[in-house]
Amino acid sequence: MATPRVLIVENEQIVAEDIRECLSGFGYEVVDNVGNGEKALQVAEKTLPDLVLMDINLDGDLDGTQVAQKLRNLYGIPVIYLTGYADDQTLKKAKSTVPLGFILKPFDERELRSAIEIALYRKEFEKNLVADSEWRKNAIESFDDGVIATDKNNCIKFMNCAAERITGWFFIEAHEKPLGNIFSVKRSDVSKIITKNGDVKHSNQKNSIRISNLQLIQSDGISEVTVNIIAHPILGPSDEWMGFTIIIRDVGIRKDQTENVLGLQQKELLHEKMEALHDLVEGLAHGINNSLCGSVGFLELLRQNGQIEEEFARWADMAISGCQNASALINKVRGYCQTSPQDPKRLDLNEVVSGVLGQLASSIGRDIKIQYTRSNSQIWIMGDRAQLEQAIVNVLINAAIALEGKGEIEIHNIRENILEHSTSLGNETITNYGVVSIKDSGTGISPEVITRIFDPFYTTIRDGKVLGKGLGLSLAYGIMCGHGGWINVESTKGEGSTFRLYLPLVK
Repeated sequence: MATPRVLIVENEQIVAEDIRECLSGFGYEVVDNVGNGEKALQVAEKTLPDLVLMDINLDGDLDGTQVAQKLRNLYGIPVIYLTGYADDQTLKKAKSTVPLGFILKPFDERELRSAIEIALYRKEFEKNLVADSEWRKNAIESFDDGVIATDKNNCIKFMNCAAERITGWFFIEAHEKPLGNIFSVKRSDVSKIITKNGDVKHSNQKNSIRISNLQLIQSDGISEVTVNIIAHPILGPSDEWMGFTIIIRDVGIRKDQTENVLGLQQKELLHEKMEALHDLVEGLAHGINNSLCGSVGFLELLRQNGQIEEEFARWADMAISGCQNASALINKVRGYCQTSPQDPKRLDLNEVVSGVLGQLASSIGRDIKIQYTRSNSQIWIMGDRAQLEQAIVNVLINAAIALEGKGEIEIHNIRENILEHSTSLGNETITNYGVVSIKDSGTGISPEVITRIFDPFYTTIRDGKVLGKGLGLSLAYGIMCGHGGWINVESTKGEGSTFRLYLPLVK
């Protein structure tokens, strides 16, 4: 530990020197020895001692009690009084400055040392107590849930920031006000905690009160927020009721957080499904190709045997051709299920979409009208053209199926800037994306279906008809993720759906 530093404020020089020798013998450092109140304040400002030994009667305009008060208020430096006067008026004046000790002159060394040791211990204890209190306050302030504490009269003694946000009241406004004035709700059972509880039995006071789905009226008297509350009684040493600690949970915020978590979990699950599908296709392709290679080899040997009849040779040729077609089909499926870019190049999104529409113009349906709006400027992205075209084709085919042969599809290419947060660093960055927006005029997607449309092999059935099934949308989603993007879906029942395909921009 560092050597304690002490300032002596004593106008009797002989007494001051005697104190200095004692303190040096105790192992303390004496920063200075002054007999004037104004000088004491100047020295304290420069040296910031751990403790001041203060005579009450000093030279100058300030007495010891006035100097002690300034030291406490300005620098938090504690004081032990040294005085030969102990009348009631002097004691009363000294007590008002909250000293750490009071020693009457003359004193012996043992008494002085004990007083200083106790004062320094008390100072350190109070410092730690303040630090712990500040730590607890900061911890409570960091809660997403609101916290309100009341006294035995049910007046508010504390509110954290979350409680201010939820109630609409600032703590400075609510302090010492009755809880019922601040915590305004529409249910009578909350009277258990917003009225005085002095007549409540001790057995009940120990129980927490939980109430869900309250409509809390905020400070403006109009706005409402749905909350759940838990009220814990604050009990004294003898189990006497002293107030409540009330925890307030904003159900709306909790719901949003839960939905975000579920959304991330759903994306992770879909990614896992796509990886499992890819592994399955790769495994099947490998096994089937090995079998086909063996079959083709034996057929080639049979074909080359000059002793077989011409008709058998023709059948062998047909079998070989069938095996080759099967192998080509398997390899096509492998490529179809590949979502990571195989041949990435710098592409203009406008040209990619235009190429897709040129391919689909004759097959999308005569009674389906497509309106395409290109971006005014080029939208440069990095990707595999064939895969991106496949993703856009899959989404367009899904839109055409939703229209059941008649309707309108609107396609827009735009740029979009998205503010993204880094939770680990607390930073914010703006990322630029190229977006293909595909909107159909169909009947829309119900909420229970929209969460599953990207699942592999999920089948959509309406009025007994199978409208969509297979891998189309799931592969489109996988391709977008493989290119660093994603797909957003918005749909209103009876008003159609909008699929927005996001891809990072490049220079």
